[in-house]
Amino acid sequence: MKYLFLLNILMLSVFASGQNNLTETYIDRYKEISISEMNRTGIPASITLAQGLLESNWGRSELAVKSNNHFGIKCSDVWDGDTHYRFDDEYNHLGVKKKSCFREYESAEESYYDHSNFLTDPKKTKRYGFLFSLAPDDYKSWAKGLKKSGYATDPKYAGKLIQIIEKYELHQYDISEPVQILAQVDVPAPSASTPDYYSIHYLNSSKMVLAMGGEKVKDLAKKIGVSSRKIIKNNNNINDKSQILLAGQRVYLEKKKSYYLGKETFHEMQPGQDLATVSDLYGIDEEYLKTINRLKNTDQAEAGNWIALKANKRSSQALASTKPKVREFKKYLVDNSDYLFEKALTPFK
Repeated sequence: MKYLFLLNILMLSVFASGQNNLTETYIDRYKEISISEMNRTGIPASITLAQGLLESNWGRSELAVKSNNHFGIKCSDVWDGDTHYRFDDEYNHLGVKKKSCFREYESAEESYYDHSNFLTDPKKTKRYGFLFSLAPDDYKSWAKGLKKSGYATDPKYAGKLIQIIEKYELHQYDISEPVQILAQVDVPAPSASTPDYYSIHYLNSSKMVLAMGGEKVKDLAKKIGVSSRKIIKNNNNINDKSQILLAGQRVYLEKKKSYYLGKETFHEMQPGQDLATVSDLYGIDEEYLKTINRLKNTDQAEAGNWIALKANKRSSQALASTKPKVREFKKYLVDNSDYLFEKALTPFK
């Protein structure tokens, strides 16, 4: 009996060691994309990693191995990619279990990217939107919120995520750059050694590239495989396929979003900026900016004025606590009495 006991201890030790190695390998492989997706969308990296570990059984599940699906996301009506069918929790009209349709990806990284898009989908705002009002490092509230929103049916889902995060200290990855990093930095002019290709960036979930400078719109379009017409349609500051692009100019490859996922609430207009500039800086549709700011024309977006990036109560609260240029700001609100956030004027009276 003594030897059997020692043998069991030895086996458990070997299993734990193997499990830890498996976990470390998984984290090392996917922590970078989890951080990248956090910067792009605001979903804590710890939450993404914990969900990936749990949902994919540490990368060993059938969906993860055969379909690169690490989050168990099902097809839905909008999915037009490859699919994988397996039994899950769906039944037909006779009460017999049937195979469910799951999304299939070319790579695990694509699964991580789609997971972020799934949670930030505007059509799912009522379900998951409240999560993005939580502190970005409050993984416990995020875990409980995912369970509350119905992401998983397991009643212990939140507890499992929290346990994984704390056991493997995944919360250390929640400290990173702000979501809107591209909107905050100056893009340096490309040097003579700049390679002749374009890197894809995502700003506010909109796909874009940075122009090298000196190339025509039609040349850029040819190199990245999109039509000049599509580029002109998605960029207010591009009007002709022969237009010469500036170094570092943002060129959006898809329509900008009518919402903003970043942390800022307002943008202070600087000399030489117009509404199109703000639209490009934050990846927000210009018409949406006009609507939430009640702007009849772009002339109202002058230097020193403030442009709201979001239309919600938090915008009003942020407006009330804004310190710089209080007098000018107050005058601006008085002159525009129909401003969407006029109630924020109260603290200044």
